Amino acid sequence: MRANNLNKLHPELVDKIISVAYGDASFFERMIVNWKASRISEVRKVLEEYKSTANSVQSIRKDELPEYVVESVRRRIEFENESENLISKIYFALFAKPVFSATVVSIFVLAIISIFIFRQPSATHEYSKTEIELAQQQLGESIAIVNKVFNTAEQKLDKEIIYDRVSKQLNKGLNLVNEYLIGG
Repeated sequence: MRANNLNKLHPELVDKIISVAYGDASFFERMIVNWKASRISEVRKVLEEYKSTANSVQSIRKDELPEYVVESVRRRIEFENESENLISKIYFALFAKPVFSATVVSIFVLAIISIFIFRQPSATHEYSKTEIELAQQQLGESIAIVNKVFNTAEQKLDKEIIYDRVSKQLNKGLNLVNEYLIGG
């Protein structure tokens, strides 16, 4: 019977009826529900059913439960609170603040976009046999030119710079030292 009455009533009205039955409703909500209960029989029946359920729930005493059941429930709740505590701390530290979440998402999106932008496929160029031969010929010519420059530089260093500038001056200095030491 309760299911039929509940299906006919609006869900918000049912929530207000439950609040009134358990004594959690505001004064204004109690007035509205009591007024509707006096006018509509379905509302009155549902309100009376919830009030009787609320009275039976509120009349249950704590002493009726055995102590081992209460202790078992306490241990389970403490264990769940401890395990949830670490998980909830991590969750709230990372995702509870919208600025942090937005920053993480922005960095992630920027990383993905930058990967696609900067990772362009490199163009591979296939060289033909004639291009390779031409490059080898040009390399040989450039090495020959460098070799020629080094040889002329070496000859100029040996013949002109070392002989004229260094050895002549060194011979003059050594002759002066010899003459001075010999006494003459």
